[in-house]
Amino acid sequence: MCNLYKMRATLEELTRLFGVERNTAGNLEPRDEIFPGQDAPVIATGKGAQRSLGTMRWGFPPPPGKATRPV
Repeated sequence: MCNLYKMRATLEELTRLFGVERNTAGNLEPRDEIFPGQDAPVIATGKGAQRSLGTMRWGFPPPPGKATRPV
């Protein structure tokens, strides 16, 4: 069974709270339901400790040989 989660923060709140320097996710709106298989926001630290906001598919890993990476 997969867990459902929410994202109540706005893009501005996420950027300020986590010190995001680069946004590759576009304009993210708060959502009350994020289901497995849907894209979800992820904050990652890249080279030079720069934090970036992107998206990944939420859920279980795909079968071997698939190109998508889940959260």
